Amino acid sequence: MALRWNIKAADSRHSEGCLHLGKHYAEGKGLPRDDEEAAWWFQQVVDLWQNSEAQYNLGLLYYKGIGVKQNTSEAKKWFQMACNDGPETAKPHLHKVIRQNARRKDVMDFLCRSRYLDID
Repeated sequence: MALRWNIKAADSRHSEGCLHLGKHYAEGKGLPRDDEEAAWWFQQVVDLWQNSEAQYNLGLLYYKGIGVKQNTSEAKKWFQMACNDGPETAKPHLHKVIRQNARRKDVMDFLCRSRYLDID
């Protein structure tokens, strides 16, 4: 039932429908799992509505290289946007990306500018 509603809502370009359709593809619930399709739907939601949950999901996909080519810089960008706009769950992932992948100067510049993260 929910899948049917999400497909119909996504066809009408409803933000929540598009977001949830991406989740259906990412999780393989009601549809065959398709990571590239999930990434496409999350990207549509970000492009059209700047949704923080979709930004967070894109960050995870780029960080893990699921459905997209692994790219920690791209992951960091999406996690930063999600942190600025919403989900508290994005912060620990951003911390990990920063610690593992960023150059020291980038880390310090980001931390000095950030009012959203408490990292020592």
